Amino acid sequence: IMRKATRADKTRIVQILTTAFENDPQINWITGEEPGKKERREALMSFAAEQQISKGDVYISDDENAAAIWKNAGSRFNFHMIREYLLFTLQFGMKRINRLGKMDDEIQKRYPKKPFSYLWVLGTNLEGRGKGLSKKLMIPLLEQAEKEGRDVYLETSKEVNIAIYKKRGFEVYDQMPVEEGSDVIIYFLKKAA
Repeated sequence: IMRKATRADKTRIVQILTTAFENDPQINWITGEEPGKKERREALMSFAAEQQISKGDVYISDDENAAAIWKNAGSRFNFHMIREYLLFTLQFGMKRINRLGKMDDEIQKRYPKKPFSYLWVLGTNLEGRGKGLSKKLMIPLLEQAEKEGRDVYLETSKEVNIAIYKKRGFEVYDQMPVEEGSDVIIYFLKKAA
C-alpha cells in the first residue's frame, strides 16, 4: 500500500504534490500569482521533500499516486539541501520568503514544546483520488505516533479537509489568517495520543 520514499522517488513525489496542491488556498498564497506560480509550487514541494527524504519521513503509495511528508525534529543538512535552498530562494525571492517566514513564525507558536509528530504535506494526484490512498498513507503513521505516545499535528487551509481529518480523530484547536487582513485561514488540527 505504501513505502518509504527514496531519493529516486523525489521527482514523482514533487509531481504528485504539485498537482495535489494546485487549488490549495495557503499554497496559492505562498506561491503568488502568475507568471511562475506552478514553478514556485514545484520548488516548494521539492524543498519539503528534500528536507525530510534523507530522514526516511517521506512516503509514497505503491501505485505512485499519493505521497506524505512527515516532519519530525532534527533535519539533516546535506549538499542536496544547499541546492534546494538556493533554488527555493531564486524561485521565491527575498520579499516572498520574508512573508513566508512571518507566517511560519506564527504557525510555530501554535505547536507544543514537547516532541510531536507533524503531518507536513499529504496529497493525491488526479489518478489516485477517490481510492482512499491518503487514508492508507496516514493510518500506519498515526498508529506509530500513538504507540510512541506522541500527539499528531497538522494544518489545512481547505475547510473540506477538516471533516476528512476529523474521521481520523483530529480536532481543530486554533485558526489564523496567513497574514493580517487575509481571508485565507489556516486551521490547526491535533490528534491526541
